[in-house]
Amino acid sequence: MGLRHLDSTDNDIESVKIEDHRMRPYFSWQNGIVERCHRIENELFYYKRRFESYEQMEKSFSRYRARYNKIARKTLNFKTPSEVVVYFQKSCHKGLTTLEIS
Repeated sequence: MGLRHLDSTDNDIESVKIEDHRMRPYFSWQNGIVERCHRIENELFYYKRRFESYEQMEKSFSRYRARYNKIARKTLNFKTPSEVVVYFQKSCHKGLTTLEIS
């Protein structure tokens, strides 16, 4: 494999010693996840909504995102995305190198 360009995200990942796994772009597995995420967002947020302004859409999406991040997910071992972020941040400060959601 050839050399890959390091960007600021790579530096951040390396600084907290997170193991990074890259996948090929446009790989069908990745596309399936992205498409499912977009479909869910369309069904829960955008479907049948019209906004008068960009600011109105931002405000509505901010409320939606706050609700969404408080819903437990099976893939996160029945924790909310907000709980996982807090746990991850605490883990980084403790110097842990893996994120175990338990």
